[in-house]
Amino acid sequence: IVAATAVSFLSISVGLGTAYSAILIPQLSAAQRNKELDAITLTETEGVWFTSSVALVMPFAGVIAGVLTDNLGRLRVLQMSTLPQFIGWVIIATASNTWMLFAGRLVTGFAGALVIVPSMVYVSEISSPKIRGALQSISSTFYNAGLLTTYLKGWFLSWRVIAWLAVAYSVISLLCVLFIPESSVWLLKKGKSGDAQKSFEWFTKYRQKYESETLNESPQLQNMEIIKEEPFSLKTRIRWTLKQFALPTGYKPFLIMAALMVIQEFSGAHVIMMNAVIFFEGIGTNFDPYLASVYMATMRVGMAVTQIWLMRRFNRRALLMVSCVGMTICMIISAVYTKWIQDGSTTRNWVPLCMLILYFMFFTGLISIPLVVTTEVFPLPIRGLASNLISAILYIMLFGALQSFYPLYNALGGLSGVQYFYGLVSAVGFIFVFLFLPETHNKDLWVIERYFLHNTMYFSMKGKHLIPCH
Repeated sequence: IVAATAVSFLSISVGLGTAYSAILIPQLSAAQRNKELDAITLTETEGVWFTSSVALVMPFAGVIAGVLTDNLGRLRVLQMSTLPQFIGWVIIATASNTWMLFAGRLVTGFAGALVIVPSMVYVSEISSPKIRGALQSISSTFYNAGLLTTYLKGWFLSWRVIAWLAVAYSVISLLCVLFIPESSVWLLKKGKSGDAQKSFEWFTKYRQKYESETLNESPQLQNMEIIKEEPFSLKTRIRWTLKQFALPTGYKPFLIMAALMVIQEFSGAHVIMMNAVIFFEGIGTNFDPYLASVYMATMRVGMAVTQIWLMRRFNRRALLMVSCVGMTICMIISAVYTKWIQDGSTTRNWVPLCMLILYFMFFTGLISIPLVVTTEVFPLPIRGLASNLISAILYIMLFGALQSFYPLYNALGGLSGVQYFYGLVSAVGFIFVFLFLPETHNKDLWVIERYFLHNTMYFSMKGKHLIPCH
């Protein structure tokens, strides 16, 4: 729990970066209107690119993170991520022109890609199946806390002060990951049996009072013993890695998780989140858009904490399907009332706001559970690389979703049409999860891997290859 919390704390900076554009752009626009002397000019087009630029660099960073995660170690990559995080926020805090803002944004985006998947992979390998989902959900809690604190600070602090506070977070993040051991699974994969034993003892020193399990007796590590890496040439390793992706245990989970990432991003939540103030102004509500953003983030933090319990108690599939259904209903109702408000057919301006806040409550499942499942479904030899490639696809889809907002807005007749589109994608998400996503709750990682050898669609799987509960 201590190690999982330590690595998950790094996600608070990722959440801060996600929400930062939502407070920076309105503050710069206000400074330009007030003709402040030190105001940085940011056009509408530049604002869109600033918001989405973080998603532009993350796919490349995700691929790099995948290679580093498998070769240098999960923990080492997390430690390294704090340096670009520190540098990026210093650049933003001291920015005197648009180019410095963009440079800082790209650097912090690169750092974020080094955090998200490696931290999830690390937690998946150090935890037992019974609590794996709960511990991985801690990352989502810190991410949402980063969103909430950014919206709150944007209410009464300048964007420069917020950037300096982010610099402090990066220092604290480094301290969090300096004194915990590397994953014993990764160490064993690298043939470092002695270090793996020490790591295993560190993680199980309290549990061993009740369970006399040693490194050699661990079911997960027993299955990992057979795939220690050998010192092959680079060409041979690349060929071998591609062969692993060509196996059913490689390409099946890859295609399923890639499709789920497309659904996640085009369901609209990140688009709304990164343009929260602008979006809440556009739906016709009378609420202060900053206050509405705070309500939204508060709901997400509360749900992220609740999800720690939900992930331990309920199946992944059930939680995801409830998430998609709730998002669909909330988005469609919000779309209907947004249109009525614009037409002057209703005075219930509070309905879209309430629906969007509930929408973000349900989205907590769709944003965090796919990342959890991604680190569970791939075999160990390609787990780090495959998980980060899926993360890269996620960022590409995020960039596409952010860039498509204004074209969709114009093509679909305004915000109500955009919300109908997001609701439709959420409904497609329910159908996809129902048909294809396997259940990974309370399952050993090696057992999940074996499932993909014989199955593609969840309800067509052969009875003898059902994944047994742990």
